[in-house]
Amino acid sequence: LRMGDGPFYGDSLQQLYQATLDVPPVRPGGQVVRRDIYAEYFPTAIRYLGLGRPVRVVLDLGNGAGCLTAPRLLCELGCEADVLFGEPDGGQFRGRGPDPLAPGALDALCKRVIETGAEVGLAIDADGDRLGVVDETGQVISSDRALLPLIREALEQGERVFVTEVRCTRSTIRYVEQRGGRMEMAKCGYPFILDRMRETGAVMGFETTGHYYFRNPDIKFDDAVFAAGLLLGALSRTQETVSEIIASAPTYYTSDELRWHCSDEKKFKVVERLVEEYSREYEVITEDGVRVERPDGWALVRASNTAAEITMRWEGDSPESREAIGRELQERVRRVMEEVAGSAMPRG
Repeated sequence: LRMGDGPFYGDSLQQLYQATLDVPPVRPGGQVVRRDIYAEYFPTAIRYLGLGRPVRVVLDLGNGAGCLTAPRLLCELGCEADVLFGEPDGGQFRGRGPDPLAPGALDALCKRVIETGAEVGLAIDADGDRLGVVDETGQVISSDRALLPLIREALEQGERVFVTEVRCTRSTIRYVEQRGGRMEMAKCGYPFILDRMRETGAVMGFETTGHYYFRNPDIKFDDAVFAAGLLLGALSRTQETVSEIIASAPTYYTSDELRWHCSDEKKFKVVERLVEEYSREYEVITEDGVRVERPDGWALVRASNTAAEITMRWEGDSPESREAIGRELQERVRRVMEEVAGSAMPRG
């Protein structure tokens, strides 16, 4: 939900609920306006985009909402686009499913990038707000590293502040810091990223789920097609490949997200206990759960916003340190959950 230029959530929703309990008399007047948003979208978006040279791209639209905007916008931009799953199919998403970041979802895109010699592969999710990226070698790039070409360009232009959330890889954070920039952390979720961007004046923000946001006077939401256009513009102004740009950042090894069931009554207590414990041993970030900053990596524990779950993720500066951090994290979380619950968790 949105109101005006920003998200409508949290306390605003509660205020709306309270207002409905005492409904004022209906006021006459008002009107319904029908607008062709596409007639406004294309000239608005293209105003902020531009290529230094043509870019060869494979575009995986997944039979979703991106089919209505991406081919036309990228064509007007001057891209050489090879399109996969480019026809809407009534919400069936038969091509590769609605989520481009699901395991195996981008196999067809990776294969086509290699076959065609494209510079990059881009995939848009079902409702058009998330972007997946594949480099020229057919490797899927994680969402918290995929914008490095844009981040680099912004830093070269004098921008210094970026916003991410607590699951972000240290690779991108260190990349920004080494070049004089600063990465601000926010809670996971669209409203929190946008709020922190406004507070800090950040030029862009991003989530590990592929949502990207930009300090733009007209497109103030996570539009994957617009993000694709900006990314292609950055690539067109360099002779380096996507993989070369990604390789210029420090290497870290990130785990998949692990989810354990924990009741809504207990999950926040578990996180509170973990904040107390870890803060005695390490630097911690408590913006959303607890992110433990270790010399060899980090570990994160959050209470899920949407389910009765504890979620965990961790990262190391080597595969061995990643495994060691993960083992310690799981052992500690299991112990604290048992202490809070007053009984042992089932094993396995």
